[in-house]
Amino acid sequence: MARIGILNLTSTIGTGGVFQYTMTLIEALRDNTRHRYLVFYKDPKFEKFCEDSQNCKLTFMSANENKLSKFSRRMATLFDFKSPLLGRYSVIKENKIDILIDLASSSIGFHLRFPYIVVIYDAMHRYYPGFPEYSLKERIMRDLIYKRAAKHSILTVVDSNQTKEDLVRFYKIKRDKIRVIPSCPPWYIYKYKDLEDSSINEIMNKYRIAQKFIFYPAQFWHHKNHLRLIKSLYLLREEYNVKIPAVFVGSPKKDSKGTFLKITKLIEELKIDDQILCLGYLSEREVVAIYKKATALVFPSLIGPTNIPPLEAMVLGTPVLCSDLFSMPEQIEDAGLLFDPFNVEDMAEKIYRIWTDGNIRKELVKRGYDRIKNLTLENYAKQWEEVIKEALQNDRYL
Repeated sequence: MARIGILNLTSTIGTGGVFQYTMTLIEALRDNTRHRYLVFYKDPKFEKFCEDSQNCKLTFMSANENKLSKFSRRMATLFDFKSPLLGRYSVIKENKIDILIDLASSSIGFHLRFPYIVVIYDAMHRYYPGFPEYSLKERIMRDLIYKRAAKHSILTVVDSNQTKEDLVRFYKIKRDKIRVIPSCPPWYIYKYKDLEDSSINEIMNKYRIAQKFIFYPAQFWHHKNHLRLIKSLYLLREEYNVKIPAVFVGSPKKDSKGTFLKITKLIEELKIDDQILCLGYLSEREVVAIYKKATALVFPSLIGPTNIPPLEAMVLGTPVLCSDLFSMPEQIEDAGLLFDPFNVEDMAEKIYRIWTDGNIRKELVKRGYDRIKNLTLENYAKQWEEVIKEALQNDRYL
């Protein structure tokens, strides 16, 4: 039985995709009796979301770190050598794992002298260097860390062919070191999938949500494109004479360079505050309830290559409208209506179609169920088990 480390450096509540990825991976692997899993984390709140099990042990790392060891690792990453000072990561070394799964997209495994698998989520900063999320410093650091992390890993895991080709193109990573494991819906979607109507209605009443509405769950980052969605709703009211309520869910604390303030200001300027609810961060149970009642998910994100909400919507029987960028069309196939997220008119037209045509909604729900049937936790676990098996048998670690 091999000892597999899983490194999670994100905080928990409201951190978006990386946290969801972490929890989904743990949920998929935790009952696998072939290996022993050790989850290393730095945020004490993580214990509220994840518990020890027979094959999965949680190990806390200090959130604070010695400045010297931190500086040493940064310099070692910059100049591509193994750091002699491990700092808080010494606890991983002490547990004598056989291989590390690095969900932080870092080269910590290299510094620890451990063979490791690294997960790299995207290279979107290469496509949008002008976005506020991607400052010059951020872009430089991502390029440096991703290149080092993939270079020294046994295998690099991505969730789309787009990201695989980006790593080859931007960082010269060999294709035979990259494995594509498509994302599956998060664990909590299945946990609350069969939520009772009484509980759903209680949540709807709690937040005073309209009987018919569109739904957009996303942090208030610039690239999530709330501003154009708001403009499309205004256009629908002014040009189509239809007033469509919308529910936004996401943490204002995870704002991006004042984007949330821009959103609230635009809502006020267009005088459509009576049809848009910004509910902040909600529990997973509440999010599922809103999905199940929503007329449609509208997902206008400008970045990918893939995203989790369309998968969630398909599981829960919610029609999907989605950006046509990157790998998103490949991800949803024919189970959603696509639109140009830079084009307010196109977005408005697609929203109007799904809002007014019940037959389209029924057909998309059916296609969504067909699309999602193979993207299960069980299949996700099998793909990860194959990657872990390959990595354990591989002696290419540098």
